Amino acid sequence: MPDVETVLNAKAAISRHIQWKITLQVAISMQEPLTVDHIRQIRHSRECAIGKWLDSPLTLSMRGTAQYADLMRKHIEFHREMERIADLIADGEFELAARGISPSSGFMRGSKALANAVMAYDAVAAITVPA
Repeated sequence: MPDVETVLNAKAAISRHIQWKITLQVAISMQEPLTVDHIRQIRHSRECAIGKWLDSPLTLSMRGTAQYADLMRKHIEFHREMERIADLIADGEFELAARGISPSSGFMRGSKALANAVMAYDAVAAITVPA
């Protein structure tokens, strides 16, 4: 389940991202609410593991890059999509929530965009020499 365990690199960021997708899928299929901690992390993008990584000293050398800015935008956009799904789950609208995470949904487009942004960030970070 998503938590605020340390994310040290892009590979770990993608792992955490995938865990969010699984968490939502499980809540929908089990028709159970998300935990208070999950809701807090969904509503506050800087409180999830990826958000903490993006704000950490580990990304300091990348902060002025277009890839970092794009990754931040995509991360926030993904959280907006997750919040929409979390609200449906909280309202007991599990069928709508399931449609909201379908392959053609805005959630899945946002998910793919975030994963691509993480990989683009990682490609540049690998060749950037820290200041």
